[in-house]
Amino acid sequence: AFCVILFDVANLKAANALLGHFLADEILRRVARVMRRRDEEVAVRMGGDEFALIVPEITMAQARVIRLRLEAAAGVQRLRPGVSVFLTGSVLRWEPAIDEPESLAEKLTLADLRLEERKQEI
Repeated sequence: AFCVILFDVANLKAANALLGHFLADEILRRVARVMRRRDEEVAVRMGGDEFALIVPEITMAQARVIRLRLEAAAGVQRLRPGVSVFLTGSVLRWEPAIDEPESLAEKLTLADLRLEERKQEI
């Protein structure tokens, strides 16, 4: 079993427009550094402003704690009044012995929807 923690770098497009590609890329590098934790975990860039951290053998509660810690570690970068870059995440758990293979795709879709909902709440 493993948990996947999806992350989105909120307002990265605004950072790109305001700061340019070089500084927006530095934001992405900072997120990647924050996500490097332990050898048994796998961190990947899903594309654009989305990342995933795959963590084996943990509970949903433990994954939520990791999500909160990484969101806090990434911090908030204010670009201008009313526009900030920050990390927001959502969590899913998949158990190959219990879950059907296609349910992983369904859970990823649900986690992505939760991620979008969290971004709207913030």
